[in-house]
Amino acid sequence: MKKKIIILLILLIIIVVTIVLILLNKTKIITCSSFTDMSANGYNYETYYTIHYKKDIVFKVEIEEIIKSENSDILKMFEKQFTEQYEYNNKVYGGYEYNVLNSGNRVRTEILIDYTKLDIDKFVKNNSVMDEYFNNNKLTIDNAIRYYEDSGATCDK
Repeated sequence: MKKKIIILLILLIIIVVTIVLILLNKTKIITCSSFTDMSANGYNYETYYTIHYKKDIVFKVEIEEIIKSENSDILKMFEKQFTEQYEYNNKVYGGYEYNVLNSGNRVRTEILIDYTKLDIDKFVKNNSVMDEYFNNNKLTIDNAIRYYEDSGATCDK
């Protein structure tokens, strides 16, 4: 009888430890967004960020950028600018996947930044402002939120 109680107690401890480990390693998500009214210049700019993190460390950010305009020249300019920017970022730093779509009266970009594949040393060196957000080559969720809010976004915490 005593042996059965010990076995049950050991199983209970294993189950509790497993549940705690699963909860600690769970991916969490925070979203941020911004809207810039540039109608005086012929367009509006919306950005949506989905920040994925575990244990307070960001490992992936999904970004959707939307430029709306009635002016096809403005849309072509943004399409070219976004394509060149994200192509360059991926070539130099790695970790970027992107898609730029020009359809109707808008340009829409879908960007995935994978921080596990990004050359963070080079990225921070070439973007010195990012130095204050990265610590030991890691981007914490608090620093990511601070970065996006410093850039004008509103984040749901």
